[in-house]
This record gives sequence, structure tokens and C-alpha cells, in this order.
Amino acid sequence: MRATQDVDFLLDAVAADTVHEALLILGYQCVYRSHDAANNVRGTEGLDLLYAHRPLARRLLAHAQPRETPMGRLHVISVEGLIGFKLQGFTDDARRTRDLDDIRALFKRHRSSLDLTELRQYFA
Repeated sequence: MRATQDVDFLLDAVAADTVHEALLILGYQCVYRSHDAANNVRGTEGLDLLYAHRPLARRLLAHAQPRETPMGRLHVISVEGLIGFKLQGFTDDARRTRDLDDIRALFKRHRSSLDLTELRQYFA
């Protein structure tokens, strides 16, 4: 069953085990974990983690901008970077059609401010 509220986090792969253990202590159940990602749930909350291994992911993480969020101050990657990750998720598993829905919604909401040159690189 899919959680009603999902939050996606990109973090340095070195922190994967530490974050996994902390989430278990906080009552999250790990429903999937691989070298590249993990999906966790607690009640109706979903927490998806992407581990930055590859140069592109590490670059996006390094350039993430600090923003105030309902979860406190977090470093947030660009919309283009999020679209790139969603595209990679769908490419890795075509059953992840929600990623396509998310990509469409991001394009619609941010169409006037997207860096199309960067996006073309991801779609290539």
C-alpha cells in the first residue's frame, strides 16, 4: 500500500547505513533498500531516499540550495535535478509510472523557469 504523503531525499551514499538505522529507531519500516535507494513508511508517511554515488548526483547534492520547509531548513536540489531523478527511476523500472506523472506535473508547474538545456541532457 502506497503512503499518502511521500517525501524524497537525496543524500550522500556514505550516510546510508546511519540514516537507515535512525529511521528504524524512529519507527519507519524499510520496504525496499538497494545500493541506490530506499523506501520507508511509517503509517501514512512515505520517505524515499536516493543515495548519491554517481558524479551527476553528487553535483546536484553539492549545489542544492538551502530552503525553509515544513520539515525545517533543508538543502533542496533543482527542479531539473528532480526531473532527472524521476526520469532515471522510470528508466530503471518502467512500472514506476508515478514518476512520469510527477515529471508532467513538474513541467506544468515550472514550465516558464526550467533550464531546457540541462533537461535535454537528462533526456538524451
